[in-house]
Amino acid sequence: MELKVCDRLKQVRQTLGYTQLEFARTAGIPRSTYTKFELGRNIPKIVYVNCICDRYHINQEWLLTGEGTMFRGEERPDWLQVSFVTLYNTATPAKRAEIRKMITSMAEQQLTTQGM
Repeated sequence: MELKVCDRLKQVRQTLGYTQLEFARTAGIPRSTYTKFELGRNIPKIVYVNCICDRYHINQEWLLTGEGTMFRGEERPDWLQVSFVTLYNTATPAKRAEIRKMITSMAEQQLTTQGM
């Protein structure tokens, strides 16, 4: 049995460890829209395909046709990237501000250490 686009979307989401809500949110797609894609009720427009492929480094040919590999080259995001994006995107605005402040501080420390 050949997988359809809806099946491959679900496979990507599950491989990355996301819920439908997290996957849709981090890809910038309304949850209800994404759910319809995954259920096969709607076929994603190319703008949504591009969002998904760009965000998660998915091989567009594989997503649309099943040919090739799921991820582009060696670009598969690691668990830390996935966890961080999920944490950030599900955080409250106040927590997001804290995260940005922490990352800014860490980046400044790294630049100082490197003498830049």
